[in-house]
Amino acid sequence: MIASATADLEGHQTAMGSAVINIARQIGSVLGTSVLVLDLVLPEHVGSIVKNCVFVNVWWMAGAISVIGAIAAFGISTKRLRGTAP
Repeated sequence: MIASATADLEGHQTAMGSAVINIARQIGSVLGTSVLVLDLVLPEHVGSIVKNCVFVNVWWMAGAISVIGAIAAFGISTKRLRGTAP
């Protein structure tokens, strides 16, 4: 997926494009993990039923974010051949 994200860039822009993609991945990982951990930690309920519901909600949230990411990945274009005439 990373190679597809930089496929349309010129040769001299590939390194910078790859760096930007990797930075975005790292920031997304940090923010996503932080949101999921906060969702687990913030409810200060003692009952095990409530904690189980929160845990299930976190799994649903992680699944929904994964589906959104998979849908967004379909928008990444593949490398097009340049200069070819039909």
